[in-house]
Amino acid sequence: MSTTGIPVSHLLLNHPLSGLFNPFLAGKGSLSVALDPTLKEGYDLSISPEGIRIQGSISQALSHLARLIEKEGEQTFLPVLKIHEQPRFSYRGVLLDEARHYFGKENVKALLLLMWKCQLNTFHWHLSDDQGFRLALERYPRLKEACYRDGTKEGYLLGPGRFVEGRYGYSYSENDIQEIVSYAATLGIEIIPEIDMPGHLSAILSAYPEYTHDQKPFSMPNQFGIFDHTPCLGNPEAREFLMRLVEDVAYLFKAKHFHLGFDEVKHASFQKCERCQKAIEEQHLHNEEGLIEAFRKEIEERLFRRGVIPIVWNDGLKTKDGHVISEVWELHQNGNRHRAIRQINQGQNAIIAPFFSTYVSNPYCVLPLKKAYNFDPYLSGIRQKQNVLGAEICYWSEYGTSPEKFDFEFSLRAAIIARTLWSVKKATFEKTIEDLQAKSSFYFSKPLSLNLALMNPSFFHRISHFVSYTKDVDWELKKR
Repeated sequence: MSTTGIPVSHLLLNHPLSGLFNPFLAGKGSLSVALDPTLKEGYDLSISPEGIRIQGSISQALSHLARLIEKEGEQTFLPVLKIHEQPRFSYRGVLLDEARHYFGKENVKALLLLMWKCQLNTFHWHLSDDQGFRLALERYPRLKEACYRDGTKEGYLLGPGRFVEGRYGYSYSENDIQEIVSYAATLGIEIIPEIDMPGHLSAILSAYPEYTHDQKPFSMPNQFGIFDHTPCLGNPEAREFLMRLVEDVAYLFKAKHFHLGFDEVKHASFQKCERCQKAIEEQHLHNEEGLIEAFRKEIEERLFRRGVIPIVWNDGLKTKDGHVISEVWELHQNGNRHRAIRQINQGQNAIIAPFFSTYVSNPYCVLPLKKAYNFDPYLSGIRQKQNVLGAEICYWSEYGTSPEKFDFEFSLRAAIIARTLWSVKKATFEKTIEDLQAKSSFYFSKPLSLNLALMNPSFFHRISHFVSYTKDVDWELKKR
């Protein structure tokens, strides 16, 4: 045995993840792996010349084991050790938006694999928004039209744009979803589907305009932004359609949680709608906000009866609700920060995902590497820390037009934030970057290309970089 550790080129491992180790092992030697699985996420991992033993979460322990492999020349080694690991947070999530731009099954699987390597355990899949619906459901043939938009206005929302001609449309079949859900389960990852409502519903309602306020046909938006295409909540058939759709999608995903959105809802159409106003009067509600909240509670109850826990964005949760999880993203408007922290201190379970700290679709001039490193889910003012379930790394795809750009913007910052979510003890920023560079072939399947001047700019340069970004959303990608 080398002083470096135990020489090993092959693991005698009876587990679906055994094939993931082959690319990282070389030389001579083998070790048997004994597994004692439990439902808990923590694990005990021991490595000795006699073999490897894992007790607890097998997928998380195997991720740790893979990171321990070291190579000298043509031989790989594992260290002799005995450790106990327990995650800091139970919810360590990633959001991917494919409503705006589609990445496809193989890229989603690659993302899930990266999540496993980083010990992230929840994939929040944003599959529906104003600009597209990405599920081809046999029970809803008309929704296939909601998968297509006529062209796309690309570019920064407040900057110069360009219109890309041609029909843009993709979808996942039910078989695709079942395959991806099964693959994620092998990696120890839960998938949470999202159908955002009652705002952000333009794509779905363009296929079912009879459920809108004026019941008139309209075209799906081909530019990014927030639109006032909302369902008539005074129409029982519209409410039932949306609730049935959510139930069917939850069943397809075998979902334990379901994200309902309820963010950024425009009220103008509700105010003009006679049926909505009549429902407000008959149900003795104060206003449109009350009607939206009543619908939220109605659909939450439907999910709850099926054993599915609902999640909503924090700007859609005006008071504490013990039946849902609040995802805290918006901390700057209308007292949202104060309200979210107050609710958490009152007992509201929450996932923390602030726009300026975890939205890795933001350019590096908005979210530099050091800022990602400094993020912590325990926001200032939170006293009841047990109600913080964890955090989520979010990638919105308005400007994420390719897998190449996604990898550039997402992977490194996600790996950095993931370490905060797993462990209380964290290396310095410099050591973290150094370690990720040293293990880049494991995490990223390639050498890490690191341009700190671009990816961790000073405050002065952040301003000039942002000006360049507003003119060309691919500016950082081109400069890397």
